[in-house]
Amino acid sequence: MKLKVTPIDPTFNFITDLHPIIPAREAPPKWWKTIKREGVNEDLRSAGNIKTCPAIKDIINYGYIMPSWSWMQFIEKDGEVYWSMGHPGVGIESHAQQQIEGAPVEPLPLGGVFKLVSPWQFETPPGWAVIFNDPFWHDEDRPIKFLSGLVRTDAFNGINFPFEMNRPLEKNEVLQVTAGTPLIHMSVVPIDDTFELEVNEATQKSTDNYIRQQQSVQATHTNHYNHTVKNFDKNRKS
Repeated sequence: MKLKVTPIDPTFNFITDLHPIIPAREAPPKWWKTIKREGVNEDLRSAGNIKTCPAIKDIINYGYIMPSWSWMQFIEKDGEVYWSMGHPGVGIESHAQQQIEGAPVEPLPLGGVFKLVSPWQFETPPGWAVIFNDPFWHDEDRPIKFLSGLVRTDAFNGINFPFEMNRPLEKNEVLQVTAGTPLIHMSVVPIDDTFELEVNEATQKSTDNYIRQQQSVQATHTNHYNHTVKNFDKNRKS
């Protein structure tokens, strides 16, 4: 199965080479590459560091990153925020204040939020969708934050991205986003209407399993999580 991404028209074909969507594992954050991995000591006096956390490692390596295909600039002037971009084909639109009223979203000075018009189409096989998130761990001091959403990309392909400013701009302040900056972290997920939530009471068996896993993660074998996942996938496919 594939996630197919295609420019909305031929004038944007340049982004497939210059600023393509890429697997997240090929675009690790700069800070991640500079941090040295610290393992777990035998006497557990050191529990490692952020680079040994499997949840953060997996989310950084999972999914796809959509970078900015153009520079963007935001300028505060007379109580309003104005934008400009380096490519004229698409731009930034807005949602009016009544469209976000009551939502936990930071509005622009005159209300509403900006919406980035995307030059990409997204297509997944039937039964699969895409979650679009702000790339929290890939933050490169961006002045904007995208609002998360899930889209049935098996049925609808053209997606635009509302966003808020990370903070109010000061008088005459200018903020920029450079081309190539990570904008969206995408994850492909199944849409299964038959999937149900099952809530169970704890049993001695479930408790023993929990304790065993926790002890294994904290033991000297720092790659326990990776080996557990690898073995699980191997057995699942066999």
